[in-house]
Amino acid sequence: MTVMSSTEPPAIDIQVGMSQPWTHYFEVSMTVTGIVREYLDLVMPVWTPGSYMIREFSRHVRDFAATKESGEKLAWEKTNKNVWRVYSKKEPRVLVQYRVYAFERSVRTSFLDDSHAYINGASVFMYVDGLPHHPIHLKIVPYPGWTRISTGLDPVRGNPGTFFAPDFDALADSPVEVGNHQVLEFKFQEIPHFISLYGDGNHDAGRLLSDFHKIVEAAVSIVGEIPYRHYTFLIQLLPEGGGGLEHINSASIHVSRWTFRPEGSYRKFLSLVAHEYFHLWNVKRIRPQGLGPFDYTRETYTRLLWVSEGFTEYYANQILRRSGLITAERYLEDLSGTIQEFRETPGRLVGSPIT
Repeated sequence: MTVMSSTEPPAIDIQVGMSQPWTHYFEVSMTVTGIVREYLDLVMPVWTPGSYMIREFSRHVRDFAATKESGEKLAWEKTNKNVWRVYSKKEPRVLVQYRVYAFERSVRTSFLDDSHAYINGASVFMYVDGLPHHPIHLKIVPYPGWTRISTGLDPVRGNPGTFFAPDFDALADSPVEVGNHQVLEFKFQEIPHFISLYGDGNHDAGRLLSDFHKIVEAAVSIVGEIPYRHYTFLIQLLPEGGGGLEHINSASIHVSRWTFRPEGSYRKFLSLVAHEYFHLWNVKRIRPQGLGPFDYTRETYTRLLWVSEGFTEYYANQILRRSGLITAERYLEDLSGTIQEFRETPGRLVGSPIT
């Protein structure tokens, strides 16, 4: 269906509230302006960039409603498991509201409780079918008393809590941390880098700043260019668990709050940081054909994850060595351990990472 002309320029504005965080529900409002059609299909992704398993995020949507600007209700129906069709009848402005349940703590999903909010865009936001590349403004309304918002999105000057995404891909690939978390900052080549730390742990802030700077410097020395204006490390210090997920100019990392000591545990943490950071080139800019442009409605297949992950892991270890964060002896020890672990894996005899 084609986009009709309108007296107002096309615009998509999304607002996310969290007025009752103990219920674990985000309140989402989406205003679609100047996209004049008989109906609008709003699509929620079924997976998130960087983690390709089908997760059916639409199952967490509740209380969907659509109205005209006047408040008059618009009819709607679900036409697929993750598609809401709003019969907009060529209205120049359509307001959509819904709630999203968020209580799964991982780098791949969203989470909300009375201590903080973590928004993974693919699990909360919808896009207008046929217009995934349209610019979007995102307004975050924190719970009263929460004073910090960390994200890779560009802030809109003069409008606190509002951010700009050039398209839905950028919105889905830019997680947001909201709360009273600690924020550290350093600059490399005059480019700001932020370390967002939710939770208490046994970390040394000064050492983190120094070591993260070394990681960035070593990685850039390998590739030779910096493809962003600012970068954010979103780190959650949790009672247990761990993992990481790369994003276009940020990384989401979950680790145990006690991961910073002893030295061996801290070294593994730095390796994870280097791995996720290097993904901003390998996968985010250099990627298998199947991993972009994204189709958020179905499975994504590729036989090249061994390149995306294997090359990245190789360079993560190289980054630690070149930065001086590990010795040559430690590098060889870690490499021999990886080789031995592979040799002891029975699956290597019946499957190939390439095929």
